[in-house]
Amino acid sequence: MKKKWTWSQMLLTAVAVALLVSGSTFVAAKPGGGKPGGGGGEDPQLPPVRYRIQFIDLPANVTGTPTPYVNDINNLGQVVGNYAAEDGQRAFLFNGDQAIDLNEIVAAGLPDDGWRLRSALAINDHMVVVGNIEKIGSDPIETRPIAIDLAADNPVVDLLPDVGVVFGLTAGYRINENGDILGIYELANGIYGAWFYNPGLYDGDPAVREIKVDPFRFNQSLDLLPTDDQQQPYGMNSAGDLLTYSYVYRDDWGWVKIDDLVVGTDPDVQAWSSGTAYVAYQNGINDRGGPSDAGQITGYFSDGRLFVLTPEPAQAP
Repeated sequence: MKKKWTWSQMLLTAVAVALLVSGSTFVAAKPGGGKPGGGGGEDPQLPPVRYRIQFIDLPANVTGTPTPYVNDINNLGQVVGNYAAEDGQRAFLFNGDQAIDLNEIVAAGLPDDGWRLRSALAINDHMVVVGNIEKIGSDPIETRPIAIDLAADNPVVDLLPDVGVVFGLTAGYRINENGDILGIYELANGIYGAWFYNPGLYDGDPAVREIKVDPFRFNQSLDLLPTDDQQQPYGMNSAGDLLTYSYVYRDDWGWVKIDDLVVGTDPDVQAWSSGTAYVAYQNGINDRGGPSDAGQITGYFSDGRLFVLTPEPAQAP
């Protein structure tokens, strides 16, 4: 099942990867690795890593329509995303134990009482979240880009530059470990623009500059992807490991189907297998670490279930 792109996905490869993980390159699977691009041959031996499932329980006020999303995972295993509640879309943080509505813990810093935290789109290892807020009841929707330092004793909403944009959706879209923030905004003609900013989070000097970009179109290199899942990569970590809907790629593995690596209790595995669509959502893989030498993966099913996959070394047969 193919997922319809949302406004928050269109600049991932075209801008976010280029700015925030510059120096990484897309590499083709090695011969014999994961059946890339119509190349026949036998499936490779599975790598010595398995992924244990953890499903994310959303806050009690979730409605399930539209489907909730996970947007990012940091190296602490914290996940950010958004979900639908009866009063509209809300941002959440999953801290490894439970999903927390960010509106419940961050009250200060909003322009007035008529605004709500709408989306949490990225989180770095300093626990700084970027996303946007929404003016409740606005039509067309009015948003502002924001950042929140969740490591602070009393987290508050910090408004990011609006770069003079008065139309469409705008948000803080990605943040790296230096505190550099990538923001995006929608123009009246449907084109997306971007800006790059460091608000001095880590003793830096505030600076903002606009970036001219065109809408992302993935129209090449499809021959590098597995033939049964020819979708653009949705996530990448600092080692260059990639995710598509169904596969994880490493230069030492080739393409490996994630279904083949998932383990857990019988009910968990059955729930995983009953999913109607697997999506490893943008930047949904963190860096490799520990004895597994692999990153955590976060994503969602089309029926609204969210999950985190935590790698562990495969048990010897």
